[in-house]
Amino acid sequence: MECKVAQVNGGDPARRLTTVEYLLSSMGAGCVTTLCTNPVWLIKTRLELQVPGKEPYKGFSDAVLTIARQEGLAGFYKVSLIYKTSKCRV
Repeated sequence: MECKVAQVNGGDPARRLTTVEYLLSSMGAGCVTTLCTNPVWLIKTRLELQVPGKEPYKGFSDAVLTIARQEGLAGFYKVSLIYKTSKCRV
């Protein structure tokens, strides 16, 4: 398997990334991490906050299906967008 880093670095594996390249790669990694982990955290939090005797979700997979049906795909990311934009305010 060929090293993909050498292709990104213009074919020279010894070349170091510039500050802008590091910034862009870290921003990309942060976005991917948020997109992948936020639905898991949302479901975990909703399961933990259920009131005994009034559980809207029977388990993890039921929570995924219920949220997807009732709120759509955006339901998994609503809180994340609010949180991210509120932290950007100065």
